[in-house]
Amino acid sequence: MVDARIDQVSFRPVDVDTDLPLLFAWLGDEDVHQWYDEGEHSLENYRHRFASEPTTRKFIFAINGHPAGYLQTYWLHDEPAYQQQLGLEHDAVSIDMFIGAADFRNQGWGSSVLRAALGTIVFGEMGAEHACINPVPENIRAIKSYEKAGFVQDRIVYVRDSQPENTGHERIMLLSKADFDR
Repeated sequence: MVDARIDQVSFRPVDVDTDLPLLFAWLGDEDVHQWYDEGEHSLENYRHRFASEPTTRKFIFAINGHPAGYLQTYWLHDEPAYQQQLGLEHDAVSIDMFIGAADFRNQGWGSSVLRAALGTIVFGEMGAEHACINPVPENIRAIKSYEKAGFVQDRIVYVRDSQPENTGHERIMLLSKADFDR
């Protein structure tokens, strides 16, 4: 699948000191918060949540040079309890993302950003053979975007987490590198 807009997408690692005001504003937007809940809406909480972690790669993505959202990737084998709850036997890189800048929502950018991340980061730098993204089943807009990027719906699972905001139903969506390359 060719997407001419992926060349307009760039990624840089999150710098929590620099990016905290941006993340705070984005996560304070109800359109983002309803689907991407990171707990208490406070600078202190977000400083902790978006701090560097050895197993999670965290990025601010830009569209045409304008900061537009957040994306993170991690190997499921680094989160074995989560992988077991998903019921996935093969290892995969899991992706979480949101478009924070309202000007870029509902414009078809979600699938372009996701395809750029898959090509550059997930199947590129990380060398994954499989990727998954697991939205809340009611987030129809995201599901359609992820399908447009090539992901296929698998099933809905209930995930329990020590953080209440991360507990609930998730729709497992999968994409293999082989299918991405077609």
